Formats: sequence, structure tokens, C-alpha cells
Amino acid sequence: MLSAVNNFHNYTRDALYSLLDMLRRDLLSIELITMACANITSKGNEGMINFTINQTAAEVEALGKHVILWVETMQEILEPGLANRAGRTRDTTKILNFVQKFTELHKNGFDDLNSFKEFIANTRSLLSSAAPVGAFIAAGPDRILDPESDEHRAIVELQKSMTQRLNFTEAQIEFAGRNNMLAQLESYYLQNVDLHLMFQKDNFLDALETMKKNMTYFKDEFIRGCKSDTSQPDKILISLEQLFYYQCPLPTKEDIAIYVRAQKAFRLFEARFRNREFFKSQFYKDAKQNILTKITITKAYGSITQLENLQIVAENDVIEAFVKIVDFTPYSDFCMLSVVNNFSNYTRDALYSWVDMLRRNLLGIELITMACANVTSKGNEGMINYTIDQTASEVEAIGKHVILWVETMQNLSWPENLSWPEIPIEFSKQALGFETIPTTSFNISAAIVRNEFEKRGPKEFYQVLISEAKEKDVFWSVLTDGDPPTENYASFTEFNGINCHIFRFQGNPLNRAIESKKWFDQNKTAIWNVMKEGVHGDTSETLLKIHHNAGPIYQNGLYRTVILFRNKAFFAMNAYLEIGQGLCDVQNVNATSIVDFFVNGFHAHAWRLYLLL
Repeated sequence: MLSAVNNFHNYTRDALYSLLDMLRRDLLSIELITMACANITSKGNEGMINFTINQTAAEVEALGKHVILWVETMQEILEPGLANRAGRTRDTTKILNFVQKFTELHKNGFDDLNSFKEFIANTRSLLSSAAPVGAFIAAGPDRILDPESDEHRAIVELQKSMTQRLNFTEAQIEFAGRNNMLAQLESYYLQNVDLHLMFQKDNFLDALETMKKNMTYFKDEFIRGCKSDTSQPDKILISLEQLFYYQCPLPTKEDIAIYVRAQKAFRLFEARFRNREFFKSQFYKDAKQNILTKITITKAYGSITQLENLQIVAENDVIEAFVKIVDFTPYSDFCMLSVVNNFSNYTRDALYSWVDMLRRNLLGIELITMACANVTSKGNEGMINYTIDQTASEVEAIGKHVILWVETMQNLSWPENLSWPEIPIEFSKQALGFETIPTTSFNISAAIVRNEFEKRGPKEFYQVLISEAKEKDVFWSVLTDGDPPTENYASFTEFNGINCHIFRFQGNPLNRAIESKKWFDQNKTAIWNVMKEGVHGDTSETLLKIHHNAGPIYQNGLYRTVILFRNKAFFAMNAYLEIGQGLCDVQNVNATSIVDFFVNGFHAHAWRLYLLL
């Protein structure tokens, strides 16, 4: 068909291009119909659909590549050099497209897993788009670029992007120089990943210079790095696989339980000493974190029991006693995610910082991998495609496992039931200290607890209420639509003279906040009347009456949790409810509504109902 059209139209370019455009449209239609047929005939069988995708893609690609080669060959015969110029223009465009894609996937700032997920999802397309970069390096120094050419501009843009975004050595190594487990792993990471990547990045940038001036040495040095036992990309990738994949089993409830139990043992141990300054020393903190990490990762229940029963009266004897509890021999086969999580006290930002570092390093590996593949294979398309598939599979495996690991840890960090030893609750207790909390500090204490929850687990909206420690169902009761009930609510009670209640809501609750406020305005009087009728009852009985007679007070799309407090005293001034609040709003719409009721008879009664998203 190509020959016939070319001959019939006297070798005119537009006639041939018109045929190519018709072919393009027909192939698009074939691809669309193929997928529709595959879905119907296979009855949604994913395996059959994927087989059809691969088979059709291979046939369309083979046809398309042959047509492109046929046309370029004909153009070269008719006008020598024309096809080469066209090819170089396409390569220039591809490099600029790669720089744009690389820049988008290498955004500055990192506040959640979305950037990492986006990067992993684009692994194969990024690797494929990097192929022309390697082709440019493979061609140098035989092709010296004109400083005014588009190709030269593309190379300059690539160098600029690489220099700005692949600064591996700028990673913040928080614990470097200390004698602890994380410092050991960070040192390993620096020596086996960062330094080798930096070495090859510099070689890569130097190799790009061969396109602007005749410097064969730079290209040769880059090739040597591609073949080195230490700095070739797949060797660096092996180190990352060990640290973030093979040595990183998914977190379990047992991991959380043993970690919190160890933290509690330390808290109770420290409470026995009056001199708290000793426990602020870096020496003590490192020893404590080493023990916590080894206890958690090796599940050393015996060491926890020893810690819980430790009898020491002098601070000087603490470290010696610690050495007897746990072996301080360095470990080299720990999971980086687990160690970072332990040493940062399960704070989200510390873990995300390392995930971001991993993202940047994997981006660098992908770029250098494609450059090396093109140079070392001398442009062999089969070898380059094999490298793309192999590298993409390894990067995707690491990335998907890291995402699953982090999300599993976040889900486990929220209390599953009231007796579960939750991480944020334990750290809240540590932050609140050891002394009885006066009512004047209730609001401050609520803010402290809210901060401890916000630093850990997924990014949710948390609200905290603190009251005096009193009996449940008599002086306070809670109802929630959570399944289980603790899905949206957690508490710790009778701690330092307080009861603490934590509530969370997820996603974008603005519409729910608006609708809840409308519902509350319509039903506030009915709620108040039921509270008035039950003024002499207990909170559990009255709350159920409110729910059934004036509600439902929690329901789908509106408030999800309600809590009722009451107080009773002979004198009115003593009946006042002291409740600390750490509340929030949703885009200037209240996330909480409150109903107060007070009556002063023979006894004074104070009631307060909170309705929370």
C-alpha cells in the first residue's frame, strides 16, 4: 500500500502522510474495539484481557515501527539527511518531554503518600521516556551540538533539572555520628546508595558535556560506572530492595502491642526517679531507642519482662542495667522502615521523609539505568526493552511494598478496641507527664493529646475532650455509629485525675458539617427538652432517650459520635462542668455542636452534650 500510494502520487509527501493518518485512525479504532470485545467474550477474565492487550499492542507496535522506518528510508533516499534531521527533532522533543515528566514526578515537598504512589504508577512510562537520553550519550562525542540548536537546549534543560533535583547528599541524616541502630543503617545507606548514586550522577552530567565539547574521557568514565560492581544501577537497587523490601515484613498487631508495652515499661520506670533531667540526655535516649527497636523487631518478650521488673535506685546504674537486658551488638539486616519508625516514635513526618528520599533515589536510578542501558548495549532495542521491564518490575515491587507497609502501620496505629495498647494514647500519656492535671490545664492537655494523635497514623481530623475522672454511664456516656464502635472514638480514663476522649473524622467532611449544622438547628430544642426530663437520671439512660426521642442523633451523613457529660453538687458553683476542649472546624464550619443544660434545685445539675462529626 505504501509503495502504491507513493508511486501513484508521484512521491509527494502529503499524499503519503494522508495515508499514514488514515492508518493511525484505523489502528485507534481497532484498539478500542479489541478491548471492548475482549471484555465481553472473556466475561471480564483479567488474564484473558491482559493477554489480548499484550498481543494487540505487539502487533500494532510492529506495524507502526515498520511504517515509520519505511517512510524515513524513502525520505533519506529522496533527500539525504532529511530523515536524520527529523529524527533528531523527535529526539529533542522526547528529551524535553522527559525533562517535564521527570520534573513533575520530582516535586519539592512531600506531605503524604500520594506523590510516591504517583511516581510508582509512572515507573514504566518514565523509564521508556528516558531512552533518548541514553541515545544522546551513546552518540557523543561523535556528534558535537551547535550551541544554538534545539538539541543543545534540550541537553542544557536536562542538566539543569538533574543538578537541581538529584542532590542525594543533601538528605538529612538526623542520627549521623551517634551510637545507635538508626545511625548504623543510615551509614550503610549512605555508603551503598547515596554515594554511588552521586558518583554516577556526576558521571552522567559529565557525559552530557560530550555533546557540547569533544571530551571522550567523560563518556568512558560514565560507561565504567555503568559496569562497576558498586555503582551500576542494578547493584544500587539491590541495596534498596534489602532495606525496604526483603527485610521488611508487614507490621502486625503483635508489633504494635510489644512496642507499646515496652514504651509503657519505660514510662513507669522513669516515673520512679525524681531527677528527670537524666532522661533528657542524648546518651539515655539513644540507649532507650536501641532497646525499643531491638525488643520490637526481635519480639524480645523476656527483655520487656526484665525491664518491667527492673530495680534501680541510682541513675548511674541505668545504662549498665540496660546492657544486661538486651544485646547491643549491631544489626545489619533490619528493615529501614521499622527502624526509622521506632527511632522517630512512630511520627508520620519522619517516615514520610524517608519515603521521599527513597522516591528521589529511585528516580535517579531509573534515569541512570536507561542511560547505561543505551550506552552499554550500543542502542540494542531488545536489550533496552529488557532493562526497562526488569528495572520497572523491581522498582514497582519496592514501591508497592513500601506503600502497603506504611498504610498498614497507619491503620494499626489507631486503637482497634478499648483494651488495645494504642501507640498515640501511650505517647499522649508520656506527654502529659506524671502529676495530677488541674482543671486549669484541661484545655492545654487536650491540645497536647490532639497533637500526639495528629503526628501519628493517617492524616485525619482529631478532636479531644478532657474531663475529671468520673464513673462511666453515670457521669459520662458515648454513642457512635462506628463499626466497631472504636472506629471513630478512643479514650483513656482515670489517668492523672482525668478522663480523655478522642474523636476522629476522615476525608473531606465539609458537606457533612453543613448538613449536620442544619439538622442541629432544627432539633436543638427537642434535645434540650429530653435532657431536662432526664435531669435526675444517669448519662447512659438519658443519652439513649435523646437518641430515640429527639434523634437519631448520629446517622449516616451527619454527626457520627455523641458524648454526654453530667455533674451533680449541693452548691451550684461546684456543679460546673470542667471540660477541656481540643476542637476544630471544617473550612470555618463547626465540626462540633454543643447543648448545655443547668438546673439549680435541692442539688445543682449540669449537663453538656457534644455532637461530633
